[in-house]
Amino acid sequence: MTERPEKRPKLIESPSTLALAATLPQLIVFDLDACLWDPELYQLGDPDSPFDFDSDRNVAIAASGEEVHLLGDVPAIFEELLNQNQWRGTKVAVASCCAQSQSAEWLLGSFQCANGQCSLADTISYIEIRCSGKQVHFRNLHQASGVPFERMLFFDDQAGNCRE
Repeated sequence: MTERPEKRPKLIESPSTLALAATLPQLIVFDLDACLWDPELYQLGDPDSPFDFDSDRNVAIAASGEEVHLLGDVPAIFEELLNQNQWRGTKVAVASCCAQSQSAEWLLGSFQCANGQCSLADTISYIEIRCSGKQVHFRNLHQASGVPFERMLFFDDQAGNCRE
C-alpha cells in the first residue's frame, strides 16, 4: 500500500462545511483500467516499457505507439476533488488489480487535472495496486485510512468487483 502525503490546503471549518462533510464519502476509490483511462494496460503491446507523454493532449504514448487516454471528465473530476472546498474532508484512493503497477503509477503522476496545474496523483491519498481481489484492496485501504467501509464510495467498470 502506498500512502501519499496530503497536497490539499487545510480546511476552514464552518457549520455548513461540517454538515456537508457528514453526508459526503470520506474515501472515494477509483479502479484504473476502463474506469480512469483506456485502453486497459494489459491490452497494450508492451505495457511494461516506458511511456512518453504528450502534455498538450494529456495523452500517454506507449513504446508500441499506442495511446492511453483519460476517459470523459476524469481530469475535471480529479481537479474538483483536489481544489473544491466541499471535498476537503474526502480522500481519494485507487484500487486496481493491474499487473503493471509501475506503469499505472507513472500514468497517475503524468496525467494532468483539467487546470493543467496538478496531476491525478496529486489528488490521491492511497494507492492499492496489486494482483488481488477488491476485498483485499479494501481491507488494506480501511486499515491505512481508518475509514469505515460504509463511508467509502467505489467506482469500477466491473459490476462483479462492486458486489465483491
